[in-house]
Amino acid sequence: MNQTETTSSNGRRRRSPENGEVDVLRRRISELERENEILRAASDFFARELDPRRSR
Repeated sequence: MNQTETTSSNGRRRRSPENGEVDVLRRRISELERENEILRAASDFFARELDPRRSR
């Protein structure tokens, strides 16, 4: 059992508030990583579009 988890009287594990915060932060990290991928793809696209060596 994790140190931040406790066992209630019915034997079920309860999560501490810190665990909930960690879950929120992990979801935010995933969201930011997806946004980064989108921005990276967009910057690649516009770099190709603005490349003066590219024939039109």
